[in-house]
Amino acid sequence: MPPPDGREIAVNQQKIYLTDFQHDLWTSLVARKRIALAAPTSAGKSYVLQNYLSSLFAADRPQSVVYLVPTRALIGQVAEDLATQFQGFAGQVPDIVTIPIDAETALPTRAIYVMTQERIQLALAAHPDFNMHVVVVDEAHSIADGARGVLLQWVIDDLLARNPETQILFASPSIRNLGVFARLFGLPNVVEFMSVEPTVAQNFLTLKIDSATKGRIVIHTIGDGSAAPVEVISLQLNQTIASRVEKLVHVAARFGLGQSNIVYANGAAEAEKIAIQLADLFSDREPTTEQL
Repeated sequence: MPPPDGREIAVNQQKIYLTDFQHDLWTSLVARKRIALAAPTSAGKSYVLQNYLSSLFAADRPQSVVYLVPTRALIGQVAEDLATQFQGFAGQVPDIVTIPIDAETALPTRAIYVMTQERIQLALAAHPDFNMHVVVVDEAHSIADGARGVLLQWVIDDLLARNPETQILFASPSIRNLGVFARLFGLPNVVEFMSVEPTVAQNFLTLKIDSATKGRIVIHTIGDGSAAPVEVISLQLNQTIASRVEKLVHVAARFGLGQSNIVYANGAAEAEKIAIQLADLFSDREPTTEQL
């Protein structure tokens, strides 16, 4: 059953559901428009952007993307998120490049370069033929940060000069004057997005137990909490989920894989019981460095 307002889209043969803001952003991205975007992290812009990037590589053709981030720490985070996005990808997975490629090495034909402006500058210097189809400028407000901001502007100017048809996205968590990017780089027809959606909960999901003994559940979305329930998916956990603790343990274990999650419990005793059962479920997993 499709969600309201046609906010269901297909990416690499999978259906995903978007908020109004996300769907408007997606529509502009697939139309190859240049975008200036101001939205908090919880607006879900990264989710839309990562799905858009994976859709670009669905066709078997050369494709190159520069993803500019302001710090080395963000290089690792964005690269890891993109690697996760391409897990199970049906086509040829692009190279995710995080360090400059020397002049003697040929550039990959399908790649996402996740780098700071300093690293992109080295890549530009080493490869006169280095040019991009898409450029993402994350934390774009850092263009005002002294010498590093000047370098960021220089790098963007160079990328645009090498390929005047480059699609570019300027993203910032909060900037009022979005028109500054079009003026600064002389870009016509830049679409401006200012998110007005809530910065906390945007999409509530409800879970209905269809069979407690067989562990069959049905997930519905109710939008911001006021919409009529719309079925999203029906799943079989193959695990008894009769009690409250069993529900919290096995649902969290199924949907929380690979991500940080918060499970709310009624008091310390119940929290300890849930934690112990979750630990038992993942007893064969190697501890992370944070746990050592």
